[in-house]
Amino acid sequence: MVGQSKVVYLNTQSTPSAGVQTLNELSYLAESSLETMLRQALDQIDDALFDRAERAASSADQALFFATMRQVRMNRRVVVQMFTQEMESAFTRLTQPDSQEIRESAAPAGADYSLALMDETVVEERVAAETVTGKLRTRCAFPLAQLQSRLDYLVAERKVDECNNPLDPRQIVDAFAVAMDGLDIEIQPKLVIFKLFEKQALQQLPELYEAANQLLIDAGIMPKLRVTGEPLIVGEDRAQAPESGYQAGAGAGPLSGDGNATLELLQGLLVQARGGNEPVSSTTYGTEGGGHSEVVQALSALQQQPRWANNGTGVTQLFAAEELKALLGSALVVASSGLSRPIERAADDTIDIVSMLFDVILDDSRLAPSIKAVIARLQIPVLKVAMLDRSFFNSRQHPARALINELAHAAMGWAEPENPSADPLYRKMNEVMNRILEEFEEDIVLFEQVLQDFRQFLEQERERAQAVEARTCQAAEGKAKVEDARERVQAEIERRLRGESVPAVIRQILEGAWSKVLFITCVKDGPQGLIWESQLELMDRLIWSVQPSANPEQRQNVLARIPALLNDLREGLNAILYNPFEMTRLFKELEAEHIRCLSTSQTDQGGNTVDGEGGSEGEPTVEQEWNASDCDEPSVASESSPLLTEEQCLREESLQRLATVDLGTWFEFSTDAGHQLRAKLSARLNGGRRLIFVNRAGFKLADKKTQEVAEDLSNGKAFILDHNMLFDKALEQVITNLRDLRADQSL
Repeated sequence: MVGQSKVVYLNTQSTPSAGVQTLNELSYLAESSLETMLRQALDQIDDALFDRAERAASSADQALFFATMRQVRMNRRVVVQMFTQEMESAFTRLTQPDSQEIRESAAPAGADYSLALMDETVVEERVAAETVTGKLRTRCAFPLAQLQSRLDYLVAERKVDECNNPLDPRQIVDAFAVAMDGLDIEIQPKLVIFKLFEKQALQQLPELYEAANQLLIDAGIMPKLRVTGEPLIVGEDRAQAPESGYQAGAGAGPLSGDGNATLELLQGLLVQARGGNEPVSSTTYGTEGGGHSEVVQALSALQQQPRWANNGTGVTQLFAAEELKALLGSALVVASSGLSRPIERAADDTIDIVSMLFDVILDDSRLAPSIKAVIARLQIPVLKVAMLDRSFFNSRQHPARALINELAHAAMGWAEPENPSADPLYRKMNEVMNRILEEFEEDIVLFEQVLQDFRQFLEQERERAQAVEARTCQAAEGKAKVEDARERVQAEIERRLRGESVPAVIRQILEGAWSKVLFITCVKDGPQGLIWESQLELMDRLIWSVQPSANPEQRQNVLARIPALLNDLREGLNAILYNPFEMTRLFKELEAEHIRCLSTSQTDQGGNTVDGEGGSEGEPTVEQEWNASDCDEPSVASESSPLLTEEQCLREESLQRLATVDLGTWFEFSTDAGHQLRAKLSARLNGGRRLIFVNRAGFKLADKKTQEVAEDLSNGKAFILDHNMLFDKALEQVITNLRDLRADQSL
C-alpha cells in the first residue's frame, strides 16, 4: 500500500474505509493465489484419476475413475468459479453488519456438530475435510495465528476466529467441498480428490499466509506482533486485541461462550452414552456442586502427590475417572456440616473426557513405555488446563495440546534404551514434567514457556543430527553411485550377450576389460552423454564384427571398419591404464577371430551358401537376428491381458506412496528376530531406486531398494508412521468411541 497512511484506530462499530481497502487488497491477493492453487490441483487430479483408471483392478473401478475424470474436466470452469465465489463471500461477510442471517451463513459446513446419525458417505466426506483442515492448520500454525490476530485487530464488526477467518483452512476446504458438490462423483474418487487438494494446499498455503501477513504489516496492522502471538499496540489498547496467539477467537476463561463447539459435542455425546437426552452446556456451572476454583485448588493438591514423581521405573499410574472424582469429592467439604459436596456437572464431564483422552493416548503402540510414563504425569495439569481454559478442546494451537504433540513426535524415532535416565531426550522430557508439576497453578502461560524451551532443545538436537545425517547421506550417495554404475554396466553387457553365441575373446573383452571402461565413465560422468553412448555403441560394433557372413560385400564392409573399431577399443583401454600385456593378448585373439569369421561361409540348413543380404527364404540375416535379440523390453499389455493381482496392486500402490512420501518421514520395520525398528527416511538415491534410513542421531540404519520397501509395506512388514498430532488423534478417537457407544445403546 504505497503512499497510503498506516491504519491506526480505536475500537469502533465498523471498519474504517482504510481498513476496508486493506481487506479488499488482501482478498484480491488471496483469491488470485488460491485460484492458481486450485487450477494446479485440478491438473494433478486429472492426471491422478487417469493413472488410477489405467491401474484399476477391475473394469468397474476403471469406469468409475474415467467417469470422475470426465466430470472434473467438463466442470472445471464451474468448479473454479464456485470456489472463487465462496472465498469472495467469506471476505465480504467480515465487514457486513452482524445479524442472525449472516451468522448462519458464516457458519462453516464442517462446523455442524449435529448428534444425529448421518449417511455414511457424508460422514466419510466430512472426515476427509476435517483431516485436510487439521493437517493444514498444523503445518501453518504460526503464520495462521498471526494472520488471525491481525485480521481481528483490523475488523471492527466482529471477533475474527477460526470460524469466520476467510483464510482459515476450514473456509478454504469448505469452499473446495462446495465447489465439488455440484459434480456427480462417488465417495471413493472424491476421497482421492480431497487427498490431492490437500497435497497442493500443503505446498502453497504457507507462502500465501506469509504474503498475507506481509501485506497487513505494510498497512500498519500489528507490525510488531510477537512470536507468541501477543500484539504490541502503540497508544490505547484495542479491546478486541487477543492476549495470546493461541487464544485468538477462543474463550479465555470458564464462562466464555467462544470456542466451545468441540467441548459441547463431547459433552452431548457423553450424556447420550450415559443414557441421557439433553447435553449439558459446557459454560453452565451449578451452585450445588463443588465450584470451579475449588476443584482447581483440589487438583493442585493432587498434583503434588509423590505418585507423579519420576521414580525411574518407567511406570506412572493414571487416576481412573471415578477414583479422581472420589478424591476431589473428599476435598470439597461443606464447612457447616463437614460433608463432602458433589462435583458440579461441567467439571464432572471434563474429568471423564480428559480421562478418556489419556487412556487413548497411553494406548498408542507407537510410544515406548518410558515415554508413556512421562506423558502420564501430565494428567492432572492437563485436567486443570481444561477447566481453566475452555478453548483447550477447540484450539489446535493451544500450548498444552501442542506440548503433548511435541513430546510424542520427538519420541517417534526414540528406541527404549536399557537405562532411559541416561538418554538426553528422556531427561529433558522429565525436566519439562517436573517444572509443570512444581510450578503450574493457574497460569497457562507456563505451558507456552515450557513448550518453547522444549522446542529449542529439539532444534539443537536436530542441528546436531542433521550434521551427522549429511555426512551419512554423502557417504551413502558415493556408495550408491558406485553400486548403480556397477549394476548399469552389468545390465548393458548382459543385454547384449543374452542369447548370443559369441567367441570367448568377445566375452573376455566385454565382461573384463571393457566393463572397467564403462564403470569409470558411469561413475565419473553418469549414464548420459556422448562418451557413454559411444562406449555402448562400441560393444555393438565389436559383436557385429565377429558375425560370420558369406556375402563378399558385407565381408568387405567388416574388413574396412575393423581398424577404426580396434583403434577405439585401444583408446578406451589405454584411458583406464589397462595392463598392456593383457591388452596385447586380447588383441591377438581378437585378430585371429576376425580372420576366422571373414574366411568362414555361412550356409543354410541344406548346406547351400547364403547369397546376398536377404539370406535364404524364411531365414533371418545376422543383422535381423541381432536386432531381434536387442528388443528384450516387455511389450505393452493388450486389452485382453489379465488384470493385476491384488498383491501386485498393493505393491504398485506402495511404490506410488513411496515416491511421494516426504523425506524425514518415520518408518517402522519388523526384523527377522521379531523386533520393531524405527528409522527415518533420509535420502532417495539412484533416481529413487534406493532409500537411505537413519536413526534419531543421524547415523545410517538401513540402505534398502525401493522395491524391497514397497514389498514390506504391501505385506505388513513395514509401516509408515503418520505425522498426525497425538492429542488430535486421541480427541478424534474419543469422539468416535462415544458415537459408537451411543449407536450400540440405540440398538
